[in-house]
Amino acid sequence: MQKAIDKERKHCLERLKVYGALRLLSLNMGRKNHEWQLRQVQLISQYSRGKIRSATKNIDYLISELKKHLGAEISDNKLLKLPILQEMEQYQAEEYQGEIDFLSKQRKIWCVPKNDYLKIFSKLENIAVGYYIAPRHAYLQTTYAPHDGLKNYLGFVTPETSLFESMAAQFNYLSRITEEYKTSSNKAHVKEIVAARRSCIFLSLGFVEAFINGVSEITVYERARSLLKKDLALLMEVRESDASKVKFVSFRDKLLQYPRIAATLDFPPFTESNCKEFGIIVEKGKEYRDAIAHPNSMGLIKLEKSIPSLVVNPKFINLIDCSFDDVVSTVDAAISLVLKIDKITHNWIHQFITPRNDQGVFPDEVFD
Repeated sequence: MQKAIDKERKHCLERLKVYGALRLLSLNMGRKNHEWQLRQVQLISQYSRGKIRSATKNIDYLISELKKHLGAEISDNKLLKLPILQEMEQYQAEEYQGEIDFLSKQRKIWCVPKNDYLKIFSKLENIAVGYYIAPRHAYLQTTYAPHDGLKNYLGFVTPETSLFESMAAQFNYLSRITEEYKTSSNKAHVKEIVAARRSCIFLSLGFVEAFINGVSEITVYERARSLLKKDLALLMEVRESDASKVKFVSFRDKLLQYPRIAATLDFPPFTESNCKEFGIIVEKGKEYRDAIAHPNSMGLIKLEKSIPSLVVNPKFINLIDCSFDDVVSTVDAAISLVLKIDKITHNWIHQFITPRNDQGVFPDEVFD
């Protein structure tokens, strides 16, 4: 008899654990809920057989309703083995046991591919507002903050939107210090401005490349089966004859070919000849990026009548001579080109990025 009761008690506790896992993964496990669950564990350990059955029935009902609300289509066994769940449980336990400083209001953030989270919950709109506007390659940014005054949060992040925000923030910083230091003779101020200019250039090119790679990912997610083999290989940067071997695609070729494939066109929609921004990004922007990413002061040696002469390396010139106007043209071109490509392909990023305002900087709304 006692073995049968213990078996039912164990089953009840397992169901309670499943319910807690669903609450935690859907960001509904605050301190009060956590304490309630701990009390249930203590009570169930003391319950009679009748109360155990009643508790199990109640927990099964709660699980059923929560699964319907969230569209939980994963098995209970797989749910309890999810790595993100185990990390969240460990973090929660450490916080409540005082191993994480409560006063620091520390947050813990996890990034999970949207497609992976959809395997857990099909009704993400009941967890995160604006779920549908997030692209297929987005990551869910799950923030668990079990502290007073902080809220759990589930948002979306992509490499391109993250780099856009960094570019915008760095450009605003550059604009501010350029104005503040315009009469300064302090060498540190001058070098600070130069560093900020380089950073803006680098971030703007990174933003464009992240976006065009995103175009590739979304296209593969949505149309992998219908794509020509050569186009699929191009998008995935592998050899057409052997997908296990990498075949890198140049930055320029990505900008030429990925929009063509995504928009199902016969020819590249944007080139140097029909799009000014394309030329700026591929030519001027790339010159600066290469100078920063692959700095080299070694000049070119020419022989004239057996006499060697040194020609200054253009990469070195670009590295030391990066003007504010060059930064402005590259940043603006990056945004304009991305918006043009977005409009004819997957039409999503325009909701998250915006050009500079009338004051020449990026508005605060960009960082919301």
